[in-house]
Parts: sequence; C-alpha cells; structure tokens
Amino acid sequence: MTQAYTKIEETNPTDDKFNGITVVILHGVDGFPEKSWYGWLARQLQAKGCRTFVPQLPTKVPADGIRDMYDGNTPEKLGSYDYQTLNEWTGGVEACLKGLDPEKTIVIGHSLGGAMAVHTAHQMALEEKKLLGLFCVCPVAGDINLLECEPGLSTFYKPMTPEFVKKAQQGVNGRNRWVIVSNNDQDVPPEQSRPMAEALGASIFCIPGAKHINRDSGFTPDTGFPFLLEKVSALIEQNLNAQHTVKEHRSTRRAGAKPEELKL
Repeated sequence: MTQAYTKIEETNPTDDKFNGITVVILHGVDGFPEKSWYGWLARQLQAKGCRTFVPQLPTKVPADGIRDMYDGNTPEKLGSYDYQTLNEWTGGVEACLKGLDPEKTIVIGHSLGGAMAVHTAHQMALEEKKLLGLFCVCPVAGDINLLECEPGLSTFYKPMTPEFVKKAQQGVNGRNRWVIVSNNDQDVPPEQSRPMAEALGASIFCIPGAKHINRDSGFTPDTGFPFLLEKVSALIEQNLNAQHTVKEHRSTRRAGAKPEELKL
C-alpha cells in the first residue's frame, strides 16, 4: 500500500459526556467530510456523547471543495483517481479504528464508503471481532459505470461475492446491520444493493425519491440525514441501556450475596 493522504476529522464530546461509543463515517466517490450529510451527522452524534471520525480518504475531489480544510494546500494525491482503491482506503479506515474497541464502534458508509464498510466488517470477522453496528447507505456492490474511476473502483466490488458478504455478518454484533437505499437512485440502482443487503442479513429501508441520498438530492450539510440519525441513535440508546442493565444486575447480585462465615 502506498502512503496516500488521509486526513481525519475528529469530534469529541467533553470527557464527562462521552458515552463510550465511537462512530466512523465513510464518504463515497469524490467525497470529503463536509460534503453532503457526513459532518452534520458527526456533530449530531457528538452532541449525544459520541466520539466521531470522518476521514478524508484518498480520492479525486475538486480543490476548491477542500481548500479550507487543508489551509489552502491541497494534497497532491487527492487529485488522482489512482489512489481511490481498496488498499488505499483500507489504510485510512485502519487509522481511524486503531486503538478502538470494535464492540463500541459503529461504522457508517455512503456509496463507495458503504462498500468499504462491508470490507471493514469482513476484516473484523477474520480477526474474530465484532463491530457494534454497520450502516450502509446506497452501497456500491457492483459496476456503476464510472469508467473514469476504474480500475480502482472494481477493487472494492469485485471481491464482494455472496460468500464474502455473508462472512461480513460475523463481523457485526447481533443483527445490527442496516442498508438504506432509494427507489430512484441513478448512481447505485437499488437492484444492485438489495442482493448485497440480503447476503449481509441486513434490515433494508427504502427512502422514496431520495436519489443517491446526497447533497444533490437535498441531503446537505445543513439539512443532514434525520432518518439515519434516528436509526443510529436508537442503536446507541439500546446499547447504553443494555450496559446499564448489566451493571445494575451485577450490583444487585453483589448486594444480595449470601454472607459467608469467616473462620478465625
């Protein structure tokens, strides 16, 4: 793997409000952290006590779209599709996940980031680890006719056989797997995403008329993606309630333990 440029946008709640959950949000083709709903979702989750990572993965993005993020110095390797490959993106995602507890980590991916999220779950399965949750929004699961992005794009979807995706199930806790699509997505047709969702054993939601669920279809940095926030928040709340129940049960057991006679 070459050393392509990856910048990680991280938001942290104050220590006293951190709920222990980390969320990693992966953009799609030509994406960046403040494009579409990614940054908005990160800030909403931070307000709920989560730590979030939104990495700028190697891709070809317009210089003016990220100039402010890099103090006017656009990294050279962001200007070439040569670095928009599975190997390069894997390095960026691994940088986010390093040192994190997978069972307290949620991975969310949009478009090509959705494919990357499945690869991440598959790697977790190989390492016998489990993510807390996985959300794939309009995930790329096959050829989407972006010839200018080839051959890099195919490095993501060609390995994603039904067997590969089924293995990824084992890298996510319980049934905490969701795929969200739109019925009129011209970039990644829902007919492509659905077989992958079935192999993943994921719950599938369809948002009518939302196209590719990006900025061009109204999911902007200002309006965000409320439906996804609702689903992620429900998973976080469920997990925190379960942790509280376990702690309460352990406390009750300790308090109600039968006294033992001590022999002096």
